[in-house]
Amino acid sequence: VGRFGDLWRRDSLDQAALRQTLVNEVILHRTLFSVSPFRWVRHQLMFWGFGLMVFLEAGRVALGEAFPAFGWTDLWRQPGHPLRLAFDFAYDLTGLMIVAGCTFALVFRVSAGQGVERKYADTPTTLFLLLVGLTGFLVEGARMALQAGASGESASFVGLAVAALIRGVSPA
Repeated sequence: VGRFGDLWRRDSLDQAALRQTLVNEVILHRTLFSVSPFRWVRHQLMFWGFGLMVFLEAGRVALGEAFPAFGWTDLWRQPGHPLRLAFDFAYDLTGLMIVAGCTFALVFRVSAGQGVERKYADTPTTLFLLLVGLTGFLVEGARMALQAGASGESASFVGLAVAALIRGVSPA
């Protein structure tokens, strides 16, 4: 029966209501949108940026590690392969979503000042995540700047922009 067997039973649960709550509150965060569209946007950017990046990384591990281990073609190490380019684009897009969400959160923190809204600001964590995202793009841009003209780099649009900014700067 379990811990809450006397209160909840599987046959007494409203499955449709559970699905609706999953969609409305977990996936779409509709209540947060009704409270503040700005907070909703920043939360969605960070939530979906991280969520999609987790799935991307799982796919990358499968393509780059698991498939070759079973003797299949190693698509990950083929420069310019369309699937690899799609992953590069998606990595940059999700990273940019996270950076934008963190930036919006910091703008919110500054605009909230010392008011009651301040309790919704998690500044140290937001700064850390922003730093991680920005340094990731900096590392990608530095790698691309050192490998100028390498094939298969065109889909990493943020990395290309950073590489263009730092090209010609001494690595030291």
